[in-house]
Amino acid sequence: MIVYSTNPDKFVNIGGRIHKAAGYFCQKVREAGGTVYEYGKPSADIFNIALAGIGVKKENACMLGDSLETDIFGGNSASLKTILVAGCGGLQYSEDELNEGLHDYILNLQG
Repeated sequence: MIVYSTNPDKFVNIGGRIHKAAGYFCQKVREAGGTVYEYGKPSADIFNIALAGIGVKKENACMLGDSLETDIFGGNSASLKTILVAGCGGLQYSEDELNEGLHDYILNLQG
């Protein structure tokens, strides 16, 4: 089996509930011996293509996202500054995960 995916997120938060997402099912395909081709985050290519397309240098850009696994790791893979958005209904992380230093900044939207 061959699967093409543009969203490697394994879990998403919808209405305060965590749901399995495309990346979760792609992992199951891999475990069953299938092949998965993923396009998009966290590949540095997607960031480099986007920046080139809008004419912005890396030092003038940052990745803003709520997922350590795709958004922040992707920004890091493209050598961008990263901002983890917390408290917006996205994925939630433990203090240990937040303190791993994968992101450069945290934007906490909880009141």
